[in-house]
Amino acid sequence: MQDARFFRLWRAIGVLMVLVVCVASLAPSLPPPPGIHGDKVEHFIAYGSLTYWWGMLYPQRMQRWLTCLLFILMGIGLEFAQRATGYRVLDVFDMAANTVGALLGRMAVETPFGRLLGALDKRFA
Repeated sequence: MQDARFFRLWRAIGVLMVLVVCVASLAPSLPPPPGIHGDKVEHFIAYGSLTYWWGMLYPQRMQRWLTCLLFILMGIGLEFAQRATGYRVLDVFDMAANTVGALLGRMAVETPFGRLLGALDKRFA
């Protein structure tokens, strides 16, 4: 995928996604999502999307597993950063939701949906 015509655009979108997750994780006050565990769903979707997106950019297995591991570590690190802010709290269940999301995002990129960016790139080239 690195030789794709729009690779730099796809990577820039991925960087923006990471920044949005980091800012949202450290923002002082966000409205609570609906439901008892609504924020866990948000964590799951966010980390699944990140791992899936970056997995499409780097198709080698080791790169994909490394990306998955880095997003799991990012989720853990952001939880500790939240605790350090004084206005957010560390939640191990958020860490678990991040990890499960990242692992499922990693698995999703192995399905035919893992060729989405490559197909889009060819379509718009």
